[in-house]
Amino acid sequence: YTEAGRVKLRGTTQQLEVAAKLLEEFKLNNFVLEVPIFPDDEGVLLAGREDSLLRKLQEQTSTEMNVLRNDHVVRIRGLKENTEKARDELNKLLLGDGDGSVAWLSVDRDAMGAVIGKGGKNIKDIQENYEVTLDLLRQRGQIRIRGSPDKVGDAKKHIQNFVSDLRVSSVIKTTNNRLTPEVCRQVAQFYDVRVDRSNTEVRVSGLIQMVADARTRLQEIMTNTALGVISIDAQQMEALLATGDANWRRIRAAHSVTVELDKNENEIKIRGRADDVPNAQRETYQMLDFLFPNQFHHVPVPSQAFSTVASTARLGEVLALAEGLALKPDRACSCIRVRGPSEAADQAKAAIEAAVAEWERCNARLSVQDWMLPLIIGKGGQHISKLQSESGCSIDVLRDLMVVHISGSEEAVKSAKETLEGIIEKARKENVELKIDPDSIGSLIGKGGENIRKIQEETGATINTDRNGGRLRIRGPEEAVARCKEVVEAFAKLWQAQNHSEEMEIGDNCARALIAKGGAAIREIREKCPKAGIDVDPERGTVRLRGQLDAVADAREKVNKFVDDWRAAYVPPRRDEDEGRRGGDRDRDR
Repeated sequence: YTEAGRVKLRGTTQQLEVAAKLLEEFKLNNFVLEVPIFPDDEGVLLAGREDSLLRKLQEQTSTEMNVLRNDHVVRIRGLKENTEKARDELNKLLLGDGDGSVAWLSVDRDAMGAVIGKGGKNIKDIQENYEVTLDLLRQRGQIRIRGSPDKVGDAKKHIQNFVSDLRVSSVIKTTNNRLTPEVCRQVAQFYDVRVDRSNTEVRVSGLIQMVADARTRLQEIMTNTALGVISIDAQQMEALLATGDANWRRIRAAHSVTVELDKNENEIKIRGRADDVPNAQRETYQMLDFLFPNQFHHVPVPSQAFSTVASTARLGEVLALAEGLALKPDRACSCIRVRGPSEAADQAKAAIEAAVAEWERCNARLSVQDWMLPLIIGKGGQHISKLQSESGCSIDVLRDLMVVHISGSEEAVKSAKETLEGIIEKARKENVELKIDPDSIGSLIGKGGENIRKIQEETGATINTDRNGGRLRIRGPEEAVARCKEVVEAFAKLWQAQNHSEEMEIGDNCARALIAKGGAAIREIREKCPKAGIDVDPERGTVRLRGQLDAVADAREKVNKFVDDWRAAYVPPRRDEDEGRRGGDRDRDR
């Protein structure tokens, strides 16, 4: 029988010798090893049944191998030397041995299906063209590439390029009122994506990485909370823990965030409001640059250049420069984080800076307003076509983002940018938008349009009004627009002075007293301040004053005097102790 891994034998000496010999032979032929694997690897090893990888490994190593699904291990049984060889071959197959024969790519769930292709055609073509094997590790969000080192490297670059150019759409189901049209427009412009908002959802479309970043930002805005994670190595974590808490106390206080040094994950985790976390991260980057010179860099990248400089393919080229590098694009902080050995990190920093400089020489982006587009594009696109022909560069009008993107040679981009800036500046001078109080629009227009018609005739400019939004669009020659703008602004200032409005909070009990006894008190104040409008809301405990500034100031003084006198004379009605507790809240406005 067995007990604590031992076998006890009873019998004659001869029998014991035979039994011991048999047991020793059994032990030699049944040495057991268990190798941990990821759940995704189970399907990889068992696919193909009789022609599976597991079956081939068994035959190559003369062992018995079984996948224990519940424990996520492969149990290997056989001669000790054979089981150890089988273990090494299994690990080499799944993990590689550092010679480049195995590589991993983290792939977004949306991209995984595109890599596979319809009916598996795309992944089949990649495997055939590059002579590699691709394992889809869906639970881990990874693709494993196996083959000869040079083929694996080429296939990895191909997939990186394919994924970086992949355009997807992602939907967030929400009715959150924080995602206003203006917020969606800003996110779309910053992340170079399209954002469509409806009553029940937000749809984000564009390049896959940009969509993922924009989606994260929208969710942060909805919840007004964010999590920033900065990965460091174990030695750096130990050094940070040894420096004490002074630096972190300063960052916490300055940005109203929490900072956690997660030793298990070797991560700095910053939590707080969506607008505060990026600022805390920037200060943390500067601190890490100082504490770990040449090992940690944050390289600034203009937001417009992110889709090019921080593309998966371009970062793959940087990673190939040296061993031990880690790169993390951080669009919220407009930088790429670089971490690694000193020389390697410096190489990566220089490469990213060179890519940014190259982009800036050959690209330019100009922000425009929607009303400018017809002036820039021209009838049938003739203005843009002429400018492209004359400058020799490509000009794309991104209507969703209200951006004009120019690309080409350095000289061509410079020339086209100057020409477009001239068109935009001229358009701004000849088309001005003003916002005034919506209630003043009627007075500006005048009876039968008499007032606005007079302004237009005197200045030579045209005024279009939006009664609901209080917006005015002034168009015409530059001098006429400037004169008209002055006249309208002077009108708005005068109207505002004559129609000042403010609200006083005096408490509901006091407001009721103001209009009590047939409204005697409020009537007296109105008679003394005939040029001011005075409205009392007893439910909200407020008084709204309207009129010219001096009239409103006089009315405010009279109301304040009433409030002071009332509070001085007010005596709460007697009530027992319980009633007093129940009614106490009603008197807090005093």
